[in-house]
Amino acid sequence: MIDWSRMIAPEVRAAGVLAGARETARAAVRDWTLAVTQRLTGDVPLTEMLAWSPKEAVARAWLADPKAAVPDLLAGEALVTGEDIAALSTRVVASAGAWRATQAMLTGLRRRADTALDAARTPEDVARALDAVMADADDAAARLGRG
Repeated sequence: MIDWSRMIAPEVRAAGVLAGARETARAAVRDWTLAVTQRLTGDVPLTEMLAWSPKEAVARAWLADPKAAVPDLLAGEALVTGEDIAALSTRVVASAGAWRATQAMLTGLRRRADTALDAARTPEDVARALDAVMADADDAAARLGRG
């Protein structure tokens, strides 16, 4: 039997190992960001999350002009929860700000990881880059209270 692995040049083999290490590291960063997002959203269905931006917009508009008619997006929720429209609107706006801050942090960390991983020249460089990014990610998440 012929061992074809000996036909692969060492530099080609090394490039494959490096590419695999980078992909594994990117998956770790992606899994971490998904875990942080999951802790924030819990079991909120995607259809509800898709309404967050429009709900923030109507909450901001209503808070700017509380004499205006209450938008259906707020009225329906308040009817079920028994919340005052002003309290609900204030909560929606505050939650939206926290969500945006967290998503900005996650996006920045993912992009920073991509840059560091692209610059890595060995699997050991990849491991060091991932360790550094994840340490900063955990620190950032703790500062945001999302760790």
